[in-house]
Amino acid sequence: MKAKRRSFRKNRLKEMSRPARLASARAWLEHYEGKHIPRSYRKRYGTCQVTTAIELRMLGYPIAAERIAEIKRRVAIQAENKRRSREAKVDRMEGERDAVFAFIAGHTSGGAPYGVTWEELKEARKAPQSETRL
Repeated sequence: MKAKRRSFRKNRLKEMSRPARLASARAWLEHYEGKHIPRSYRKRYGTCQVTTAIELRMLGYPIAAERIAEIKRRVAIQAENKRRSREAKVDRMEGERDAVFAFIAGHTSGGAPYGVTWEELKEARKAPQSETRL
């Protein structure tokens, strides 16, 4: 007899559409006994902070409009900080070069640099993309 095939979805609650999530959350809120409803809602349904605040407000949980605006502002600041961090990382990588090396990957215990030389970089740029391996 052939074994029954099981579905291996990680968590069906995190794949729900908003209407399905709201219907499920109504029943969940009636039986929930914890202290921090927004945090538990985010973990259970896999939503972001803004979506959690909006949906809990739709379900009747008291969240002020000012609080939602503050959450949106904080999320925008976090996104901007992340973008700046990425740009700074790229700038740091571009700064690690000298007359011999186009990219310095590191230094040996004796202090000698190693990495990709300018000649290797020129050859790699001339070679077809399928053959390039750096």
